[in-house]
Amino acid sequence: MIKKNLVRTAAVMLVLCFAFTFTACGSESSSKKSSEAEENIDVDDDDEDSDDEDPDDEDPDDEDPDDEDPDDVDPEDSVSGDGWIAYYDDNQLMVAVDDNPSTGYFWEITGLSGTMDFTGSEFESSVDDDEMIDGAGGVTTYGFECYEEGVGYAVLTLTQPDGEIVGGLEIIGNIDVGDDHLEFVGITVKEFEGEYDGAIDPYVAKEAD
Repeated sequence: MIKKNLVRTAAVMLVLCFAFTFTACGSESSSKKSSEAEENIDVDDDDEDSDDEDPDDEDPDDEDPDDEDPDDVDPEDSVSGDGWIAYYDDNQLMVAVDDNPSTGYFWEITGLSGTMDFTGSEFESSVDDDEMIDGAGGVTTYGFECYEEGVGYAVLTLTQPDGEIVGGLEIIGNIDVGDDHLEFVGITVKEFEGEYDGAIDPYVAKEAD
């Protein structure tokens, strides 16, 4: 009888030992899995933080300088309106107007006085040379150069096919001496409709030498 009890007691203790060992291993495995899951969550959070970076927060110094438009004009040195822009640089004043000679409408300089000269005009098509299209428009740029301190005046008029003047621009350039040479320091452009009735003298083209 005593022998049976000892055997039964030993069996119970053996079962309890196995149960304790299994529970301890399971707890360690669960703890390890929980720790790995937390690490994965931390990694995912870091990835989300990286993806959530605002592109507007990028350092402007890192921007590619090639993205800058070389044709941009300093707004302090220019004025513009519907279909035209006037700007100056040092002793040069330029007025660019949308133009399409194929329509029969044309721009021309009709007034000039004061302390600047007309240096010429140039038409640039809106399409590349290898893609030239009949009737394509573009931009005509008129150039002026100062020769004396003071104020220069010019008038550009737009004429329709039947010869009637549609309107135009009155350009006023302020000229001063800067760094031992003449330069434009300000510009004003006034739009007008119909024929010009201001006080600027008519333009008379200089005869070639």
